[in-house]
Amino acid sequence: MTDQQKRILELARLIRKHNRWTTYADIGELVYGTRSGARTVGNTMRDEGRDESAHRILLKGGRVSPQVRGALGSPEEAIKRLTREGIWDMTRNCARGDRFINAAQLRELERQ
Repeated sequence: MTDQQKRILELARLIRKHNRWTTYADIGELVYGTRSGARTVGNTMRDEGRDESAHRILLKGGRVSPQVRGALGSPEEAIKRLTREGIWDMTRNCARGDRFINAAQLRELERQ
């Protein structure tokens, strides 16, 4: 596992610890210095994200990727987990905006 992959998983655990969600692009910005690292973040979460944090990294707008698989199983399973954790807004069919954490906020949490 690369150092970047380890950091992605550490950030996912930090997000979970604070009961938040973020986007693949926000994690990509922190790890690779560019939001275009989003695809690599998704691949890492699919291949290595075996803990209870992978479902908290979402698409822009708080949507679950239709390509979710691996440890999460399916997009439906990710939504079930987010719902149980109070992050999913059933009326809007996306994650709650008040639980979102962007790259700058996540960087601050990481420094603490």
